[in-house]
Amino acid sequence: MLRIANLRKYYGDRLLFENVSFEISAGEKVSVVGANGSGKSTLLKMLAGLLEADDGSVRAYGNPTIAYLPQHLEEDGAISLGEYLVSEFYEAQRSLNQLEKKLQDEDDDCFDRYTKAFERFERAGGYALEERLESILEGLQMQHVELHRSINSLSGGERTRVAVARVLLLRADILLLDEPTNNLDLAGLEWLERTLANCASSCLIVSHDRTFLDRVTTRTLEIDPVSNQITNYSGNYSWYKSRKRQDEERQLRQFKEQQIKIKRLTEDIKAVKCQAIVTEKSTQNDYIRGRAKKVAAKAKAREARLTRMIDLEKIEKPRVTEQPKFSLHGHLQYSSSLIQAEELSYKIQGSQILAGLNLNVVGSSRIAVTGDNGSGKSTLLKLFVGELAPTSGSINKKPDLRIGYLPQHQESLPNDQTVLECFKSLIETSNRQRTMASNMVRDRTLSDGDIRTLLHRFQFARSDVFKKVNVLSRGERTKLILATFMASNVDLLVMDEPTNHLDMETIECLQHALNSYNGALIVISHDRYFLENLSPDCVWHLKHQTLVERWSGCD
Repeated sequence: MLRIANLRKYYGDRLLFENVSFEISAGEKVSVVGANGSGKSTLLKMLAGLLEADDGSVRAYGNPTIAYLPQHLEEDGAISLGEYLVSEFYEAQRSLNQLEKKLQDEDDDCFDRYTKAFERFERAGGYALEERLESILEGLQMQHVELHRSINSLSGGERTRVAVARVLLLRADILLLDEPTNNLDLAGLEWLERTLANCASSCLIVSHDRTFLDRVTTRTLEIDPVSNQITNYSGNYSWYKSRKRQDEERQLRQFKEQQIKIKRLTEDIKAVKCQAIVTEKSTQNDYIRGRAKKVAAKAKAREARLTRMIDLEKIEKPRVTEQPKFSLHGHLQYSSSLIQAEELSYKIQGSQILAGLNLNVVGSSRIAVTGDNGSGKSTLLKLFVGELAPTSGSINKKPDLRIGYLPQHQESLPNDQTVLECFKSLIETSNRQRTMASNMVRDRTLSDGDIRTLLHRFQFARSDVFKKVNVLSRGERTKLILATFMASNVDLLVMDEPTNHLDMETIECLQHALNSYNGALIVISHDRYFLENLSPDCVWHLKHQTLVERWSGCD
């Protein structure tokens, strides 16, 4: 159905991949994995026809229809949900509904217009599309959202659902899905898993959710930034990880065995050649000297064969992509009250989001905030860090509290600054706020060398620190913010969907770092594997503007 041959792509002057060839068959469910910046999103855009290859070809056989889901909804946020999802159908349905109200006047002209409107409604999909739209929105728990609402009024999770709904409505032969699980709650994730696993469409999926990939995909394509190749593994994500580890262990074992063999043969050849030379020089006997020359000649022939063997049969040492290495250090607060909210409420545009919440973050608590999309989880975190002000009620914080905040989106980062400049700016802001709050002495100023060493641990290479923020991927922006946490020793980490856009290896490293972190933690995450291994000691579940506090083990 889709055939990729000898594909090559550069991002600026950096090679992403080359000589890449693979096929996608009808109905296949394939995942694309790789480190941040390895070219996963670029590959999907190329297959969708949004980017051109520098070399090679992408060919679709059988004239299939292709639908592409970008990481972020890229439409004008001012348009309505109906216009975004099913523009022609929405307009036809709206006209039909308006004319139905006028039919009671028994105006002949109105009846003619109604007939034409109904024909237009049928051409746009009619009741069949209407039923399918309702089914998809219900599956994604969006049935409560009216079609006339603007995209701007939706939460991050709701926007993801809308984008997914639009792609599914197209019933395309090939679905190219870039992070479809971002911001989806548990119910939405499970519905999407069932829908994709059972649909007839071929799917090429980029996702950080390993549980989702295990349940949906049956094949894995890995983009290796070291070799610039794409390797095919005939299994889901867990199978791919296991097989890759086995392959690397086998290759390393074979490499070591060959190195031992080469060393032994080299030493043997060297010893024979030396012995032949010593024998030839130590005697005047022509026979013995002749034999010594023959032995030396055979040693030289063996050396030539060894050289050919090394050239033709050399086993390379496995080249492993450098993994992020970082830790997060905080202050153990014991029983101190860090943040206390009393009768906390928040409204937006007359709509009540949160109502009368009483919350207390004590000591080094590890709190998971859960709830359906649109229940106010991100709003609560923004109230805690001061990005929003409560409509009523109060939030009291410990005077010298240092908060590290990772938002769901990083649009507030200064796009015109370099990575190095942005890091310094974020650290300076953190130091200034803490100094003003508690009259404390600032932390020591890091040198450029210290900063570059720290950023390297988050996979920012030497030249990367001079990149502008506006060219960074979403995952790289998240890593930049995480790097500032490592340098700041924050007391409380407030993280909104921290695993969004991160590659699997970085997620695992973040998980280990958070498990050894001494400070308090408040986190929103729909990544089931991540949250399960994080083991929060408290869960705040938001529902219908209120909060149900549920301690671990006390369901």
